[in-house]
Amino acid sequence: MFSKIHRFRSVLHATAHQRLSLKRFAAAVILLTGSSPPLMGAPWNGSVIHSFTGLGGGYSPIFGTLVQDASGNLYGTTSDVPSEIRSEQGTVFRLTPDSKSGKKWKFKNIYHFLGRRRTDPGYPIGGLTMDAQGNLYGTTTVGLVFELSPPSNGSDDWSYQTIANLESQQNSTLVGSLLLSSSGALFGASEQSAAYANGSIFELVPPNGGSGPWTYNLIYAFQGSPDGSHPSAGLMADAQGNLYGTTSNGGNAGDVGTVFELTPPAPGGSAWTETVLYSFAGGATDGSLPLCSLLMDPSGALYGTTYEGGPSNNGTVFKLSPPSSAGSSWSESLIHIFSDLQNWGPKGGLIADSRGSLYGSTVSGPNTAGTVFKLSLSAGSKAKWSLKTLWDFPSITDGGEPQGNLLMTTSGDLYGTAEYGGSNSCQTCGTVFRVAR
Repeated sequence: MFSKIHRFRSVLHATAHQRLSLKRFAAAVILLTGSSPPLMGAPWNGSVIHSFTGLGGGYSPIFGTLVQDASGNLYGTTSDVPSEIRSEQGTVFRLTPDSKSGKKWKFKNIYHFLGRRRTDPGYPIGGLTMDAQGNLYGTTTVGLVFELSPPSNGSDDWSYQTIANLESQQNSTLVGSLLLSSSGALFGASEQSAAYANGSIFELVPPNGGSGPWTYNLIYAFQGSPDGSHPSAGLMADAQGNLYGTTSNGGNAGDVGTVFELTPPAPGGSAWTETVLYSFAGGATDGSLPLCSLLMDPSGALYGTTYEGGPSNNGTVFKLSPPSSAGSSWSESLIHIFSDLQNWGPKGGLIADSRGSLYGSTVSGPNTAGTVFKLSLSAGSKAKWSLKTLWDFPSITDGGEPQGNLLMTTSGDLYGTAEYGGSNSCQTCGTVFRVAR
């Protein structure tokens, strides 16, 4: 059973929408969404496009990163259930834009997890991954990897299948979004399991011919120290097929998290190689508890957030720059430190527009339960970043504690989910929001 306490540990987010090959994936993520930044100077405004209702209508989109199809529909997951309904354990939903008004959205749950052990035990956390055919892939905290296929033959029902059951194999807690390669293989993270207490990274290879069981391959099992433990978000890949991610604990500088790289096997080999690029130290001078997926810029630098760390222990935004020469180390810089008087507590990762500005969210703000922020390089500077709060949630009906990555559309609009808040009928169910100019 997924508890409120466990949410803090199994915090999961997701990397971008991986329908591309590993080699092409980096080009899509590197500055990064291909979307146009909004008009300069125009004010930002936030609004709720859907409030969840519980009782079969969805409840609590924890680390709910959204994915969008070619028609503009948004897809996501809800992860929990209100106390009144225990026969349901989360949903997959779709939001369809109203082509006439451009503002209203039509909501539909396309799948309900009913808690049937070993078939769909539920509690999906994080985002979905969509392939070129519109199939959706996701994970549940109790060990399932699932696929949802769009309706066919005039039906309105999506087709569900469990493609891997790691609950029965390893009692795995699966987290974050999956990474999809051009071969159809899926890469994912298990925060912990009976077999791998510090967490692991795995690959699922589809069956030849499209039918039959998927093949599970262990890529790496974390040891805790010095290599990290408990990966709590999805992975990203560069143009060479190297995988990058974070662990929320472990490392060699205080057990407060790492950034790691996994290098594919050499020709003829079978083992991936793990390298710790950075171990967080925490305290007043560094971040701690990274719960995010990573973002890469054209130079190969990595960006992310830590939930804690800094002088006020309110979290940081960091940059890791690759070595300037062979054999040297990656270098970390904190491009923003959240203070007592600012928004604080980033759990999700970052996205970027075509100008290189970064966008993210925090679970708390000066007067609210969350904010959406933008980080931009100051004019004439290559290192000084300035933060602007685009929207802080003005009331409980707007939502609270946004945790997943934001989604930026081609028009520059931002979409996300908030775990709590909502309409007066259910102010703990969560919302889907839009922030735009």
